[in-house]
Amino acid sequence: MTNQTLVENVAVKGDRNAVLIKVNQAGTITESIDAFIAAEKAGFGSVVSARSGETEDVTISHLATGLGGGQLKVGSFTRSERMAKWNECLRIQDVLGKSAFVGGAPLTKTWWGKKTYGETL
Repeated sequence: MTNQTLVENVAVKGDRNAVLIKVNQAGTITESIDAFIAAEKAGFGSVVSARSGETEDVTISHLATGLGGGQLKVGSFTRSERMAKWNECLRIQDVLGKSAFVGGAPLTKTWWGKKTYGETL
């Protein structure tokens, strides 16, 4: 649900703890970032997701890392457009270090509770 208003509405109910951020679902990168920020303010974990069947453009790897979401959903290594994104994550990790990624604690309160939007890990 890559929509700021929807994220804010379900946050009030208190029965969610994570959101899947899909740029193609929101329509724009700005709307996706707004949804991500709303999720973070609600204390949700976030997974940035590429759409299936797309190109080898690696922007989604930069978005996931830049937001500090820590997780990227792209798919397995079976197709070249997916491999391009994973390889870009490895290049980013070479520059930022392993702490820029979740590692072994996906969607746990101990992981996402340690940062805020824009904070360097």
